[in-house]
Amino acid sequence: MTAGDRANVVTEEFKKYVPTRTVRWPSGTVSLDDAHAALTAALRANGGTLRMTTVRPAMASIDSRFKKSEIPSHPLNAQGVWGAMVSAAEDAGLVSTSGTPSNRLVKLVGGSAIEIDDASASLVPAGPAMFERDSDRYLSLLRAAALGPFQQVRIAIYGEIQRELDKGREVTIAQLLDRSIARVRKDIENAHVKGKDHLVKQGQALPWSSVRAFIGTLFTRQAVLLSAGEAVRADWLHLDSIASGLIDEWQLRLDGELVKYLIEQGCRVDQYAEVELGGALYNSRQDLAPVRAVLKHLIEVGACEFAPDYSLRLR
Repeated sequence: MTAGDRANVVTEEFKKYVPTRTVRWPSGTVSLDDAHAALTAALRANGGTLRMTTVRPAMASIDSRFKKSEIPSHPLNAQGVWGAMVSAAEDAGLVSTSGTPSNRLVKLVGGSAIEIDDASASLVPAGPAMFERDSDRYLSLLRAAALGPFQQVRIAIYGEIQRELDKGREVTIAQLLDRSIARVRKDIENAHVKGKDHLVKQGQALPWSSVRAFIGTLFTRQAVLLSAGEAVRADWLHLDSIASGLIDEWQLRLDGELVKYLIEQGCRVDQYAEVELGGALYNSRQDLAPVRAVLKHLIEVGACEFAPDYSLRLR
C-alpha cells in the first residue's frame, strides 16, 4: 500500500488461509475402542498414571499391535495420532490430562475405565487377542505389580525354605529367606558354569534383588511362617523373629495370592483358564495338578467363591 509518498508493507501469516488439519485415530488399523481398552489396561498396570511419551510403549506391552512399526508410513506412526487417541479418551471420560502440552501427564479417571462384565471378565473387549495367549497377559499383569512370578525359581526357593527348617537349627525369618534364595542362586550359577541349564537357561541373568523382594512380599501378604507357635508375616516387625515352622498348605496360600491378584485385575478364571494359569504360574501346560490344587484351596478357605457362571470371584 502507499500512503502519500511512503510505501507500507503489510504481512499476514499464510496459515491463516490454510484449513486446520484434523488428526484422527486410524480406526481402520486398530479400533478406537481397542486402543482405549489397552490404554486403560496400561494405566492400571502403571499405577494409574503415564507420561504421554510412555503411553505407546506401555500400551505395546499390553498389546503388540501398538508397537512402533519400522515402516514410516504405518498409520500408527503418523504425527499426532497418539495425542488424538488420548484426547478422545479424555472426551469419553476415561482419562484426564495435565501438564505441559509437549509431554502431558495422562491419568486414569477413577471408576470410569471401560467397565468389564463379570460374566466375561477381560481387560479388553471382544476382538483380536491382545496377547498370543492368556498366560502372556497373566505374566504381564503379575510383573507390572512386582509379583514375579519367577516360576521354577519360586518353587525351588519354597523347597529350600522347607529343607532349612527341617534341619531344626535356630534361624530368624530374615536368615531363612536370604539363605534359601542364596542357595538356589548358587545352584543356578554352578550349573551355568558347567554349561548346563538349571531352572533358567544359560546366559539368562535373574534380577536377584527383585526375586528377594518378591519372595518377601509373598510371605508378607500371607502369614504362613510360625514363630513361637504363632503364624506371622515376614514383615519388618518379624524379620528378627525365630522361624520354627510353616502352617499347613503354606505353598497353596502363597500361590493363591497370585491367582487372587489376577482375579482382582479382571481376569476370568474358569475351566478354560487352567492351562494358561499353568503356563503362567508353573511354566507347564501339561501338569495341571498344581493349578487345580490352588483353585480348590482358594474355595475351601473362603478366599474365592463360584460366580453364577461357575467362574471364580473374590469373596
